[in-house]
Amino acid sequence: MMPGEKMTLRLSEAPPASPLAFILGMQPVSLDLGALGSILVLPTFVVPGGATDAEGKAVFSLPLPATDPLLRNTTLFTQAVVVNGGNVGLSEAVASRVCP
Repeated sequence: MMPGEKMTLRLSEAPPASPLAFILGMQPVSLDLGALGSILVLPTFVVPGGATDAEGKAVFSLPLPATDPLLRNTTLFTQAVVVNGGNVGLSEAVASRVCP
């Protein structure tokens, strides 16, 4: 992906109709939270993602600023957080490269 384009975040196999957010960061980590799972992204910011659909899927587009030189040649790490009733679930993490 390139600065000025949109980064598309997709989630599947989550509980249906559940609120979610995406953690985005510039560094991977491994912080074990026991039964909740592991945080795999050192959070730079958290983006509310709405809710999953009836099939437990969600798609979210995040625009990448075209004029931010710090994004060029950077790897962005993302992880989803889903809340289902009183339970919190964490997805696997994904690394995405921002090209020059």
